Formats: sequence, C-alpha cells, structure tokens
Amino acid sequence: PVIGRLTDQFGPKLTLIISQAGSVAMYSLLSIATSAPLLFASRVPSIAQHAMLASQAAVSVLSSTDKRSSALGKLSLSYGIGMVLGSPLGGTISEHVGYRYAAMISTVFSVLILVLDALFFPEMKA
Repeated sequence: PVIGRLTDQFGPKLTLIISQAGSVAMYSLLSIATSAPLLFASRVPSIAQHAMLASQAAVSVLSSTDKRSSALGKLSLSYGIGMVLGSPLGGTISEHVGYRYAAMISTVFSVLILVLDALFFPEMKA
C-alpha cells in the first residue's frame, strides 16, 4: 500500500528510483556479506523493491487506451524473460566465481538503471 500511494502521489519515476535504490542497497550488502546475519540483513532493502508496480503504472500512463493491454503484456513478457534467463545466468556466475561477484554485477546494473531512470524517465502522475 505504501508504494502504491507513493506512485499515486508522486508518479512512477520516484517509485522506480526508490525501487532501484533498494536493489542497489540489497545487492551491495549481499556482495560484502561474510556472515549469516549480514546475509539476512541484505534482504531488508528488498522491502523497497516494487519496480513492477511502478513500471505498470508508467506503462498505463504512457500508453494510449487502445494499446495499453498490449504494452502491459509486453512488460509482463519482459519480466518473465528476465526471470527465466536471469536465474540460470546468476547461478552460472555464482558457480564459477561466487555469489559475491554475482551480487556485485547486479549492483552495477542496478546503479546503471537507477541513473538512467533518474536522467531519462519522464516525470508523470499516475
């Protein structure tokens, strides 16, 4: 409910930025985790990860009424592809160089997405 309210009040751009900041924090903590407590603590920032919700809001605002269902379907497909391909890729990286490096790579990509969202994503109200 909190992220939905933020999206409604401030638009999906802020929600995407908060979500990516949560990803950066989570993957950063995971990459330096050397104990079970820190490993569990690395999951706490995932509370802010609601990129799908913000993405759906953005697609709803950016697309015309007649193309909205197609755009939301493509968004869902992209998330599905990411889950199908990302899991084995992360597992392969973890297997060959360790989970910490997989988390570092995820941190780098999350920072890149955060910067791209901040610089290029249009301001809009949901």
